[in-house]
Amino acid sequence: MSIMKTIQSIFFISLFITAISCTPSNERVSNSAEEAAEEIEQEAEGLEMAWQQRKTEFRNDFNESIQELDMTIDEQRAKLEQNSAQLSEEARESANQIIVDLESKMDQLDQRLSEIDNATEENWENTQSDIETTWNDVKVAVENGTNEIEALFSEEPQETN
Repeated sequence: MSIMKTIQSIFFISLFITAISCTPSNERVSNSAEEAAEEIEQEAEGLEMAWQQRKTEFRNDFNESIQELDMTIDEQRAKLEQNSAQLSEEARESANQIIVDLESKMDQLDQRLSEIDNATEENWENTQSDIETTWNDVKVAVENGTNEIEALFSEEPQETN
């Protein structure tokens, strides 16, 4: 049982005991059970909303950075399309493969982020860790890929005789 569920159970039990002890005995039977059930339901809804908000905030933390990585990949693709004549066929193929690999990495990150929707309190730490690891891998791959493409453009074209 997670810590949150234990705290929630203790809270509901104390809430129920408080409701019973504060109500005159003739009203306890009719009102206390219904009121306690309603309060428990409201508290559960509040906890669920807080849980969903936590997951949304975690996802939103990545969105801006993901957009920046997407823009970097798009810039490299545009540069390749505009300046491909400067590259040898081999360098052009290499640059295209780098972009394909980066897009694949971004797809992996998107897939990891979709796991947030199905995350539970019990597996949240693992889900969060997996996403952060994938994020770091993608970020490094984009930086390395960008550097590799830049290096391809900075190399002097070799003339064939």
